[in-house]
Amino acid sequence: MALKFLLVALAAISLANAFNLTSTGCADAAGFQSCQNAVADATSACLAQADKDHSSLESLACGCTYYVFNYNCYAEHCWNRVNECEYQAYVAQYLVQCPNAKLPVPYFPTPSNPPDSCSCNLGEVLLEIDNGIQQSTTCTSNAAGNVQKIQGCKCCEASAALSSIYGLCPDTNPSLVGLDQVNTIEKLLGTNFTSCSSSLS
Repeated sequence: MALKFLLVALAAISLANAFNLTSTGCADAAGFQSCQNAVADATSACLAQADKDHSSLESLACGCTYYVFNYNCYAEHCWNRVNECEYQAYVAQYLVQCPNAKLPVPYFPTPSNPPDSCSCNLGEVLLEIDNGIQQSTTCTSNAAGNVQKIQGCKCCEASAALSSIYGLCPDTNPSLVGLDQVNTIEKLLGTNFTSCSSSLS
């Protein structure tokens, strides 16, 4: 399965469910708030134009641009908080919801165990899930139409996604670190991991 197809499907998630960045504890809270206000104004104008054009694609682009400008505001003014869950979750949400999102993103993923870091390295989880998707795409291409091999590729993708969550963050509630995305992957693949034992043996 192509990564772009997955990300387009996940992008349908409402931006209203996005994590928000706050100025609490920022090194320059006033600077962040001013920067964020300018981003919000630009995004409102962008969305108004998209509405005039009756373009859902433009609306999605406005939302994704909002993410980029907003995390750049945070990186500039709240650099002292970038290892915390709030910023890491926000960037992960951007990478999942925006079809053209790509790395590098400032301060993401966090290095191993920096001070004040999120207990689960969300960036590492997301990169491992993405790696599983890429490997599945290669596997499926190499399967040359063999249905059984393709099913095995799908099962490996689901397994890699689940393993990234439980392997990297064994003490974290999986629903907080990507289990919903894994469920979405399984639906898009038409494969439930519980039915994969014969394909993975």
